[in-house]
Amino acid sequence: LMCHRAILVARSEFFRSLFLSGMREARKSKVDLQAIRASTFRLMLLNLYTGLLSPPGSSQLSVSQLSDLLAAANQYIM
Repeated sequence: LMCHRAILVARSEFFRSLFLSGMREARKSKVDLQAIRASTFRLMLLNLYTGLLSPPGSSQLSVSQLSDLLAAANQYIM
């Protein structure tokens, strides 16, 4: 999934440390995150960019999706 580093850095201590600490990921154009499913990362990005938990016009998130999103927010220090 593509996103803007500036958004991740502004909203997450994890990504701020990753991209601004001189780690090799700071120099790469692609970062591989193994610990999160793409569907959960999409929801996380939606929230980072818009403040929404689900796309406009879609149904509410399931308990499982909300649980995954909360775990991701905790893991990525958001």
